[in-house]
Amino acid sequence: MQKYSHDKEETRRRYLGLFASYEKLGTEIEVALRGLLGEKDIDFLDIVHRTKDFDSFWGKISRKHYADPFAEIEDICGVRIICYHYSDLDRAEEIIRREFSIQEYVPKEDLLKPNEFGYRSRHFVVSVEPNGSDNLKAEIQLRTILEHAWAAIEHKLQYKTRGGVPQDFSRELSQLAALFEIADRQFDNLRMRKGKYVASVFERSEDRNAFDEFRPLSAGTLRAFLDFHLPSKLGSPNATEDLAAELLQHNITFENLSSAVSRTRDIMDEYERKWLETAGQNGVPWAIRGQLWHQTGAVRAMLVLTNERYFERRAHSLPDALIALANEWRQKLKPT
Repeated sequence: MQKYSHDKEETRRRYLGLFASYEKLGTEIEVALRGLLGEKDIDFLDIVHRTKDFDSFWGKISRKHYADPFAEIEDICGVRIICYHYSDLDRAEEIIRREFSIQEYVPKEDLLKPNEFGYRSRHFVVSVEPNGSDNLKAEIQLRTILEHAWAAIEHKLQYKTRGGVPQDFSRELSQLAALFEIADRQFDNLRMRKGKYVASVFERSEDRNAFDEFRPLSAGTLRAFLDFHLPSKLGSPNATEDLAAELLQHNITFENLSSAVSRTRDIMDEYERKWLETAGQNGVPWAIRGQLWHQTGAVRAMLVLTNERYFERRAHSLPDALIALANEWRQKLKPT
């Protein structure tokens, strides 16, 4: 095979001339994916991008002997999505296929034989519509957190060349890969069981037209409670988990929450409007200013109005104008 014969310094100049464009492309893809996955409520550990430095680029040319490396090397710009759950990979893949032009797709798992275990990430070579990024290509890697951990550990433990790996060493790496894959599927199974449990709690509440206040409070049961009592408001798994931890810390039960919902049911729409108006007038630098409350925000507001101890714990983080507004409405409800 003919080696790439360009002068190294000439290649460096050309590469550095494109570097900023690759960085811009990576940033744009990362920002877009964060928003797109967030819209679909796909939880992820991180989305990061990187652009190869010139030494890595030249090293790859030296190893692979490309005829036209600027056209053939497709991972100069790389973006990595690390999801928590295996079942979210298909959902994330749908977004990638919908939003980008796929030039090449390599599901590494499909390259393994049925009795083999190892690297399982999904690789997409993508391009985007002309947008100032010089129509460059990027590689998107999609994997779970356990696949990411395996790849990182395997990279550190592995020999530089596959041919130099002793058989017993290679066998032990495969055994570890199998354990990571089993763990990935088991975590996904636990997640699905949790989802079914939350759905069953919600369905039983609908059948009885009442939520069982004596259930232990957890992120799962709280989500069922919020969906039952506040079905018209948006919910978020992460926000629900944060609220559950906060309520448990303050020893707030479903009985307390049900009381808060009942006592504020007739005033919450007006109080929410007043709260947003007051927040806007006083320049409250919160992301929710000017937006309707989500489920968790509505519950916190209900507790501020009806639960004395919760109000005392939350008051230090509220601006004076919102404390005054809360006190005005709390007097109408006579908090317990």
